[in-house]
Amino acid sequence: MPLHESCPPVAVVSAHDVIDARVEGTHQERARHRLTPYRLHQLTAPVPRRSLDVRRGKRRYPLDLD
Repeated sequence: MPLHESCPPVAVVSAHDVIDARVEGTHQERARHRLTPYRLHQLTAPVPRRSLDVRRGKRRYPLDLD
């Protein structure tokens, strides 16, 4: 039995069709993961500030916590 007769038929797809399928898949993926913007309200209020020194070995690193 020759090799070509034992293989299943293969659909011929052009490169244009492959690119179109990738573009469509990308659009569907982006639509599924779309983020909705939200408004952030910042309030100005006094906050206690604490100054610390973080030690790593013999070195000290200043750190301010709000």
